[in-house]
Amino acid sequence: MEVIYFDIGDTLAKAEFADDGKLVFHPLPGAIEALETLAAHRKGIISDPGEGQAAQDKAKAALQAAFGKYFSESALIHWGSKKSTALFEQAIKESGVKGDACLFVGENARERQCAKDAGMRTAATPQQAVQEVAAAPRPQPEQKREL
Repeated sequence: MEVIYFDIGDTLAKAEFADDGKLVFHPLPGAIEALETLAAHRKGIISDPGEGQAAQDKAKAALQAAFGKYFSESALIHWGSKKSTALFEQAIKESGVKGDACLFVGENARERQCAKDAGMRTAATPQQAVQEVAAAPRPQPEQKREL
């Protein structure tokens, strides 16, 4: 797997608003461990923070505070509706790899179906993503043939 995209709410974290109005992500059990296990892989986000730039800005700040070290490639951070294949197709295109080299991790079956329809592989939880990556075939180096 070349790129692993995660949804945030109810997949990586529980979201809540603090008294000061800031959005806060609280990592779910096992999420950090899965991200650590997948450290060698490029990781991104496909998540819907709600309508408007303010919602997106709050989600970006919360992502940075809770998970910043795991999601450093800005080209792999995608905010928007996951009700069609459009956002998933955009994520594939901007990743620079084929769809079947991308894995979308999200708890919502409808969203996983949209990711599949766009050409991605899917997993429901970060822990399942670790298993999926471990089970994925690894490319074999080309062997030189003697003539």
